[in-house]
Amino acid sequence: MPIDARALRSLSDTPPAVRGLLAVALAAVAVVLGGTVAACVGPSGAGTSSPLADRVRDTLAGPGPVVPAPVERLLTTRDGPFNGHGTMRPAFTTKSADWDELTATATAETLRTLSDEREGECLAVLAWVRGGADHAAFAADAFALPADLAGQPVTPAWRGENGSVRIRSLWTARCAVCHREGGRNERAGAIPLDTYDRIRPFAVSARPAAGVRSETPALVAGAGFGLIACLTGTGFLTLCTRGPWAIRVSLATGPLLGLLLAAVAADVVAGTGRGASFVVFGAGATAVGLAAQVLVCLTELSLPARPRNE
Repeated sequence: MPIDARALRSLSDTPPAVRGLLAVALAAVAVVLGGTVAACVGPSGAGTSSPLADRVRDTLAGPGPVVPAPVERLLTTRDGPFNGHGTMRPAFTTKSADWDELTATATAETLRTLSDEREGECLAVLAWVRGGADHAAFAADAFALPADLAGQPVTPAWRGENGSVRIRSLWTARCAVCHREGGRNERAGAIPLDTYDRIRPFAVSARPAAGVRSETPALVAGAGFGLIACLTGTGFLTLCTRGPWAIRVSLATGPLLGLLLAAVAADVVAGTGRGASFVVFGAGATAVGLAAQVLVCLTELSLPARPRNE
């Protein structure tokens, strides 16, 4: 029997076969929508997770600046008090255990050589930290210096084979000698740095997760899917459902407004790195609105057809 288009005033007026197909399609939209939300809110990588707003900001504006590890900051700061808020460079020179003894009768040339070697020690530790504080090098007490430090003098006691540096021994002599229980400095002993596990939190930079920009295609695809779903849902709600017009218009325009907010906020984030929470809010409002549209349409499909004279 042909379908009388003039009699189709709502989804419930469609033939049972058409209603079944529409119900399956709407259920599929609900599954895809739920999967998209779960993928966005779920873990961002192997063994790691980050707030959704941070991931949106990283994806749109790029990763934020690398936060130097505390050890790196303390060894690159040349001036300031000798503590965790200033500098730790003197640990290799004037605050080291043997500095006074070595410099008491040193000639100008000897002092210059000593200073160069102690600077080499500091640079070796910095290179190890900037290279990710490699555990294997620390355990083997052998850190291969990078090419730019190949000619840098280092105290002979810390020189290893093939141009390496005995990084664990060097760390123990300059850092852990104070940062351990019963060390040279009681205050420093409150922050023990005498094992690798204790050192690592202070020696590894806070770097953004690798590959955050790989999520950009997913954002674009999600935005496209959201726009198509919004437009389709708007058509269904306004033309093919029952109920007061005010409610239908609200349900129809809500997701579109959420998507518009997310799009505008995304443009702001891409330019300034701020406002990522508005992207999340807009996308969330769109998802909730689409879910409401699907629920209303499925409910409409389950209702009996209205009498022709209604």
